[in-house]
Amino acid sequence: MSNVIRFPKNIFDPTPFVLNNYEYKLYRANFRSISDLYQYLKSNPDINSSVFPRLASVREDSDFAGEPYEAAVESLVKPVKAEFKDFLKLQSKLDSQSLDYVTEYVTTKSAAGSVIDIPSYVSGSPLCYISEKEVYEPKFVRMNVLLSYYSGTTKDQVVNRAIITTSLINALEKEGYIVDINAFSLAEEGRELLNVNVNLKNSNDTLNKANLIKSLCYVEFLRRIIFRVRETVPVRDEDWGDGYGCTCDERKVRAVLRLRPDDLLIDQPREMGVRGRSLISDFESAIESLKIENKIDVKASKKELETEVKRMSLRR
Repeated sequence: MSNVIRFPKNIFDPTPFVLNNYEYKLYRANFRSISDLYQYLKSNPDINSSVFPRLASVREDSDFAGEPYEAAVESLVKPVKAEFKDFLKLQSKLDSQSLDYVTEYVTTKSAAGSVIDIPSYVSGSPLCYISEKEVYEPKFVRMNVLLSYYSGTTKDQVVNRAIITTSLINALEKEGYIVDINAFSLAEEGRELLNVNVNLKNSNDTLNKANLIKSLCYVEFLRRIIFRVRETVPVRDEDWGDGYGCTCDERKVRAVLRLRPDDLLIDQPREMGVRGRSLISDFESAIESLKIENKIDVKASKKELETEVKRMSLRR
């Protein structure tokens, strides 16, 4: 039985997708959370062995792909590795929290409520109760974080991008934005596209930094976890088995994911000018790349990050 049938909420039948007069088949694997991804992998989905005869998720050397596959899966539900404890400390004051909106209300009359409007009651009006309705127009922004990156990308580049991402989430929420976060890996081979998407934060959730670290900083998350998901999707082009597809550029990403103009794309570190040396200069480069000066207080966000880096006396 195919995984499309066994796991219909995770693995989807391919759909046609046309870009620049080329027609592709778009395959999608969606996970509502890290926990959902973990449950999927632990259920032992069928492997598309005709296309992936050599399982890179299992057989790649640990120097390149991190922990072995089974350990990588279990790391999804374990505490963050000790080497990333400084990340959690650095971000201790940058948590997503409930926002203190300036709330406005409008008074309305209704046929039921807790406060009686005496003049209306005396006059016999059926709308003799007073109620207040909150007036608030929320601002939404969706942040899409690319999981893939070029070979040669350093660990410091990867970690700096993750720290900057959490700082941007905090800055956006301080400005009244409600933020969704999706991590994704979009690849192509021939006329086939394959997108693996993991939701890291819904608009009404607080940010789980541990899950963000696991998905954005662990080497094995891409090489073991995402590669294994790809191995379970019913793609047809046999060239997938050689290199597991080519990373798509920003233009194609925005088209395939149908990103809105206000949706933020956290690209590969190098594409955003994140060099992995100075966290502050990397932050400035990321802001310039994303062009979100109109959404956040850049000066205040930079100062907050500088203070935290100094307080922790970290090399970054």
